[in-house]
Amino acid sequence: AVEGGGPALAAYRCILLGGGALNPATIARAHEAGLRLYASYGMTETCSQVANSLIDESFTGGMKLLPGYQARIVEPDGRGFGRLAVRGPGVLSNYLNARAAFTADGFFLTGDVAALHEGKIYVKERTTDMFVSGGENVYPAEIADKLMAIPGVADAYVFGAPDPVWGRRPVAFIERTSKASERGSRDQAFDKLSPVKTARFGREVIKPQVRRHAPKPLAPSRQSDRAFVASVHDQLEDVLSKLYHPKQIFVMESLPRQGIGKIDRAAIERIYSECLDVRRVILHRVRIPFKKPFVTAKATLEFRESVIVEVVDAKGRVGLGECVAFSSDWYLPETIEQDIEILRGTLAPKVIGEVFLHPREVSAAFASIPGMERFPLACGAIEPALWDLYGKIVGKPLGRLLAEEYDVIERAAHRERVHGKTRTPFGNAREAAVSAGAVVGMGSVEETIASVSRCVEAGYCRVKLKVAPGSLGVVRMIRQKYPHLFITLDANQSFTDRSIAELRALDPLNVAWIEEPIDLTPCGGSTARAFARLAALQRTIATPICLDESFVNEREAYQALSYPELRCFAVKVAKFGGVEAALKFIFAARSRGREVWMGGMYDTGISKRMHAAFQTLDEVVMPGDIGSTSRYFDVDVTMPPYTAERGKVTLNRAGYEFGLGCGLSPEAISSVQTDRIVIE
Repeated sequence: AVEGGGPALAAYRCILLGGGALNPATIARAHEAGLRLYASYGMTETCSQVANSLIDESFTGGMKLLPGYQARIVEPDGRGFGRLAVRGPGVLSNYLNARAAFTADGFFLTGDVAALHEGKIYVKERTTDMFVSGGENVYPAEIADKLMAIPGVADAYVFGAPDPVWGRRPVAFIERTSKASERGSRDQAFDKLSPVKTARFGREVIKPQVRRHAPKPLAPSRQSDRAFVASVHDQLEDVLSKLYHPKQIFVMESLPRQGIGKIDRAAIERIYSECLDVRRVILHRVRIPFKKPFVTAKATLEFRESVIVEVVDAKGRVGLGECVAFSSDWYLPETIEQDIEILRGTLAPKVIGEVFLHPREVSAAFASIPGMERFPLACGAIEPALWDLYGKIVGKPLGRLLAEEYDVIERAAHRERVHGKTRTPFGNAREAAVSAGAVVGMGSVEETIASVSRCVEAGYCRVKLKVAPGSLGVVRMIRQKYPHLFITLDANQSFTDRSIAELRALDPLNVAWIEEPIDLTPCGGSTARAFARLAALQRTIATPICLDESFVNEREAYQALSYPELRCFAVKVAKFGGVEAALKFIFAARSRGREVWMGGMYDTGISKRMHAAFQTLDEVVMPGDIGSTSRYFDVDVTMPPYTAERGKVTLNRAGYEFGLGCGLSPEAISSVQTDRIVIE
């Protein structure tokens, strides 16, 4: 308002500031605009203000009492500061259904600490906010003042959070200034109210004064929130004792406020009560046999080895994730052995060592670790566990959390919702169900047709066939038997230039897409050459090409988006390093008109539930590889078991309404577990 309405506001004789501590940046901008600001003091119990003063060059922080009002300081300290009590025509006589605090001679105790000097009130902070830490009194307002003196901090709120060692420790929430404000002139900014000795009346008192400070250098570009918090911690080292230094500092886009603009303290403390405070991480290494060997063009799998991740918070609540790396690098560069070491030595300690307000912050924390971009599957094993835990903390199913975060991503990009869709509210009903696709491995013609028939009879509306050169005849036979079936193919890069004619023969069969049709080894490991090769092939065939293993991480997925011919992507959350990055990619892909669907990794009900939750998004419309685990495994490590009844997966059944919607089955885990690692 000051920046946009300066000329109009300058015509006012008085603009009253109240409801909280003075903001130096606001005062500086107002003075530059020539506005007449008045500082005021009061509260609801005094029918608004009881004192005010013009903020000019002579302003030292004191506010003069209005006619008819009196003030006194109860139990002043050696500097004259004590409990402020007021009396006058606007002061309440009592509360409804409660008693107000009055002195014996009728002065109302405000709850603020202040000093009186020459008829003016100098307010310091609220005694009701004071807390004891390690036997010492801590005043949050003093910490907030120091925070707001740091360039880039627009506002701050500090309170005492429970601590098992000290009783309470200060925790700070800060709001950053806008980029425009950070570029503004800081040589006009007023520093915080600073105690300076000025007079004696019976004892030495402190008279707060406002003083200007020299311009402070700014970074040429806006820091990330994590880097900014680290900078704030560094700057506080010089101005706060260890007792006063906040245990945690959280950045919010804007601090929650009440209707009159005051910081909503209860809302902030509620947000903190919902934070992710992990104390223990458990890695369950498991080895689950397939019912029968699963055959692809690249490998034959007899068992699935993976790692189930448990994160346990301070209250014993559990979140689950799954590492979907294989024991060798036949599919992706990472292996289970590598990821276990990364999880145990780096990621688990990182999660335990920090407190997060929201699981989206975990992605940024991992990105700050040098070299971690090489291990997306490890990151994608533990980051989703924090989303599951958060859902259980705030009482929401994962699908709803995903929809909310997708909207946050959309707003941040300043774009309209894709295709003008209206968000379907997840969770209005107690349970949500999504359509599943089934995967059929390679086998004889008879075996393959029989497997497809079982999938159709089970209610699956999409069937994916594993194929290779010479096996496409079975696709033609299945299409003849099921003319309306939603069929997709996965070639696992098995076709070569010599067999491309077979791919062109697919065009009349109405196959929805074929994943990874051609061998990319001639590209010499160059993703640019691989995507160009796929794009060139797409220009010669009608069947859409879908990308899966040709990109192994987030960076390569975005690179593929630059090829307009590549219109379809299988999204496997782990390859992006977790939920947050996968959501951002889905937004980027859908914004460019590409199709996305949720893939599978022969995973357990933990990873499958996560992918099924993604399918509740309006932007993910194709049935994913989220079929029942009982099609492959005799053992289901989750409870309730992960099933697809009549081709649909039901999420968050009764008793498991929040987060992923499942827990671990102790009996099943013990039957397939080969190792258990605990990090605390």
